[in-house]
Amino acid sequence: MKLTIRVADPAGNITVLVKTPVKKEAYAPLAGKLLTLIDGAEQVGFLVTPRCGGDVRLAMMGGEFCGNALRSVALLYAVEQGSRGEAQVMTEISGAAKPLPVLVDPGEHTAIAAMPLPKRISPIPFGGGEADAVFFDGIIHVITEQPFAADSPGASKRYLQGVSAQYQTAAAGLMFYDAKTATLIPAVYVAATDTLFYENSCASGSAAVAAALAQKSAAESFLFRLREPGGILEAAAEKRDGQISSLRIGGKIALSPEREVEI
Repeated sequence: MKLTIRVADPAGNITVLVKTPVKKEAYAPLAGKLLTLIDGAEQVGFLVTPRCGGDVRLAMMGGEFCGNALRSVALLYAVEQGSRGEAQVMTEISGAAKPLPVLVDPGEHTAIAAMPLPKRISPIPFGGGEADAVFFDGIIHVITEQPFAADSPGASKRYLQGVSAQYQTAAAGLMFYDAKTATLIPAVYVAATDTLFYENSCASGSAAVAAALAQKSAAESFLFRLREPGGILEAAAEKRDGQISSLRIGGKIALSPEREVEI
C-alpha cells in the first residue's frame, strides 16, 4: 500500500501526516509501521474530511488529542492553500469537540494554537504521594517535579497504562517538570497502539503545565518558555474569576516535502 505523507517537526515532536484516505480500523497498524519506517517519528495523524465546519481535520493514530499535531496540520493546510502571511485556520482534531483557531504564518514557519480548556485539575496518586493531573478531552497529563528517570520507561508505561485505563482516555502523559530551569521532559502513552514515547516536545503537556501553575497562582496572565528536549515551546495561560479562561501554545514547525512510502 502506498501512502502520501508529509512529516512535521514541531520542536522535535516528529509527526507523520498521512494524506492518503484510509479506513479508521487501519490507523493503529499503519501508524505502527510508520513509526518504525520514518526516522524519529513519535506520532501519526490521518487527514480526514472536516465534520464540524472546520477548514481541516486530523485524526490521530489512537483517537487522542495532540496540540503539536493540531498546530502542524493547520500550518500544512495554510501552506497548501498558498497562504503567504498570517492566517487563521479553524482546525479539527480528534479529542476536541469543536474546531480550534490556529494562527499560522507560513513565511515564519510558526503556528499558535488555542488549546481546549481542561475539564478539571486535581491531584491523583503518583510515586507514593500525589501529583497534579490536568484532564483534557482525549488525554490526561500528570505533572511531577520528581527528577526524570531515563532508565525506567517500563515503570512510566505501567503507570500511564493504569491512568489511561482508569479514566478511559485515549492517551496519558507524564510531564517531568523542573521549575528551576523551566525544563520539561514529556512521556506520552497512547492506548490504541500501546506505545510510550519520551517525546522531544509535547504541546498539550506544555499547556497542562501552564494551566496547573496558573491555577495555583494569584496572577491572571502567564507566559512560559518551556525548554524541552527538541526545542522551546511557548505556553500562555490566562485566568478569569480564578479559573483558566484561555490556553495557547506556539513555536516554529518544519514541514518536509510531500513523499510516498510503501507500507
